[in-house]
Amino acid sequence: MMNKIVLQEKPKPVDKKLQQKQSKQVIEKSQKTTKPQKSEKIKTEKSKADEKKLQSKKEIEKSKKTTKQEELKTGEKKLKVIEESKKPTKPQKNEKIQKDKKEKSKVVEKKSKPKQIIEKSKKMINPQKNEKERLKTNVKKLQMKQKIEKSQKSQINAKIQKDNKELLQQEEEEKQKLTKKLPKNQHPSHHNLETFLAIKDIDKNTTLYRGTLYEYETIDCLQKLFGIVTRRVGKANDAGIDFRGRWNLPNKRLMIIGQCKSFNIKCSSNVVRDLEGTLCRESKETIGILSSFGGFTEAAIKRYYGSPWPMMLVTVIDGGKICEKFLWNKTAEAYLEKLQITLFYKEGSKSKNLYKRPLLVYDGKEFTPDEKEVYWEIPEKYLNMSGISLATIAETENI
Repeated sequence: MMNKIVLQEKPKPVDKKLQQKQSKQVIEKSQKTTKPQKSEKIKTEKSKADEKKLQSKKEIEKSKKTTKQEELKTGEKKLKVIEESKKPTKPQKNEKIQKDKKEKSKVVEKKSKPKQIIEKSKKMINPQKNEKERLKTNVKKLQMKQKIEKSQKSQINAKIQKDNKELLQQEEEEKQKLTKKLPKNQHPSHHNLETFLAIKDIDKNTTLYRGTLYEYETIDCLQKLFGIVTRRVGKANDAGIDFRGRWNLPNKRLMIIGQCKSFNIKCSSNVVRDLEGTLCRESKETIGILSSFGGFTEAAIKRYYGSPWPMMLVTVIDGGKICEKFLWNKTAEAYLEKLQITLFYKEGSKSKNLYKRPLLVYDGKEFTPDEKEVYWEIPEKYLNMSGISLATIAETENI
């Protein structure tokens, strides 16, 4: 068999430039197809990343808010706990106070121990000196108390004196006004309580009216209850004497002079001293009566009890119907032998309340005064004579 011979054609020469062009075109096409796919993927990836970031931010913000709220709550709780710890309860307070006291007492004891030891040693060495020092301190305290009491009493007495002086000045001024306004013939005539109360056209608010009214009330009360017959003097140079008279007792007769004070203020010791001065110029067997509507101070009563002159204290109230006080001192007891005074309870005129009325008892029996007894005047020649008794005057004058 015959072999067939096949002739192959020679390959054509390849253009490298064409190939390069073609490869570039292919690559460009491929890039154009891949670019949009890549951009879409990138976009999706970016959006997912942004969403994750937003979610992470939101979660962070939430966590921050929760942490802040928790911090606030924990802070409030801590504050409450601190305040409660600062406010201790009552037992805690007491415990603290007791601890502080114990600590202070320990410190004081430590400091005072050497002092106490020194003082004890001093006392053991010289007990007499310590007693003297104690006595000195006590004496100083008493002196200070006495000074304080004296100063207080002096202030009170000064006030009372001022008040009395002012009232006396008012009375004198009113007397002068009345004497200037009215002539002698137009002065109202009065000689006892009834005639004085019967007078009209008088200013009852003046101190002069109240003074004269109280004088008549005391005169009327002393005569009805105790038989002391007196008459109102009220002259210009009467030396402070408001009434004058006598007191007839079963065994003797006594001269009486009196002063009246219608003030609501208590009488001071100066008034008692003035009455002592008037008694110096009177005769023997003369008793001075001091009548005060407001009562008497302690200093006045002390001076009255210790006075060397015979004196009596009287307090008349309720318009001369009640004698609340009737006392005499030790020097007057020598003239009032066998005469005693007791208290008698009686109903008042304005109210049914019981009041204490002094009652005189002579030799164990009630002393009843003579209501018919009339005032009798002592001649003026005997008034300024000292050392003369009423008995001698009565015998010489046939009274």
